[in-house]
Amino acid sequence: MEDKHLPVKLIAVAAVLMLSSWLWPKLVGNRQAYSEDDAVNYQKASAELHDKIHAHHGHGHGAHSSGNGKLVEFSADAELQAAKDRFNEAVARRDSALTRGQTTGIVLQWLAILCAAGGVIVYVVQRNRNSEND
Repeated sequence: MEDKHLPVKLIAVAAVLMLSSWLWPKLVGNRQAYSEDDAVNYQKASAELHDKIHAHHGHGHGAHSSGNGKLVEFSADAELQAAKDRFNEAVARRDSALTRGQTTGIVLQWLAILCAAGGVIVYVVQRNRNSEND
């Protein structure tokens, strides 16, 4: 037995899926995934990297005073690399928050398209069958 309302049901499901595909990234991404602390850490890492890059020009190694007054050798290259690593980690966290939910949204959009196409195909097939029977 044939469900005459199947095309309408498929198109309704497609509409719900499409709406969900637009809402899902907004519900799980952006502010929900990226706190103000993350933003502050990003700014600190950016500023630190900027300072290290400018301090690094022409300085491979140096010395600085430790808390007890002794000079401690340090490698500007190592400090610059550590600053780059902290900045890259902050960028990855930011980018992850911006794109969180996008993949699910895309999948929902494609499912909506398939459901809508299925609804149209079922409608055309049912219509052709009905016209043949008449």
